[in-house]
Amino acid sequence: MQALGFIIDGERGEVRPIPAKRDKVRKTLLWLAGRPRVSGRAIERIIGHCIHLFMVRRELLSIFRSVYDFKTAH
Repeated sequence: MQALGFIIDGERGEVRPIPAKRDKVRKTLLWLAGRPRVSGRAIERIIGHCIHLFMVRRELLSIFRSVYDFKTAH
């Protein structure tokens, strides 16, 4: 079953992101790793997509503290 960008597999007990969305976020993060010049608004949108994906592994959300500080400053 698909819901809100995730595939929910009750038989296997798994919840995973839809591959197309996961790959899009991954490619965007790889592009960002090249340190292009981007606005705070663009960073905010990318963070939003990452947060949505990381909701299934809530411990990963802690990495965004410094990113939010940077976004706010810029």
